[in-house]
Amino acid sequence: MISFKKIGIMSATAAVLAVGSFSSGAFASPVDAAKMPKFDVCHYQAEDELLLDELGVPVLDEFGNPTILDPAGWRMINVSGSALPAHIDGDALHPGHTDGTTMDYVITDQAGADACTVLINS
Repeated sequence: MISFKKIGIMSATAAVLAVGSFSSGAFASPVDAAKMPKFDVCHYQAEDELLLDELGVPVLDEFGNPTILDPAGWRMINVSGSALPAHIDGDALHPGHTDGTTMDYVITDQAGADACTVLINS
């Protein structure tokens, strides 16, 4: 059974939250300010992403092979500006994958997107 005291506290809390949500946006502005722009990257995934069980062990298919969720190869990904250094080594002219094996690049125009599509389909 809810007492009148509890109802009053809940009503007061709801009123404060409602007033705060209609204010000048003080609650939303730090979140919006922290958002980084997103970038399309032509990315090479060096290893297959495997389906894992709750213990982190690869799940095998009916033939005893690991179940692949996402195969290795080229793909187009969309990353936050804060994640961009993990995909390119910071050199805009000659970006390199952080493992030093494959070149990822930021897609800046249709020609870059087309080149990535060729890599994905090769």
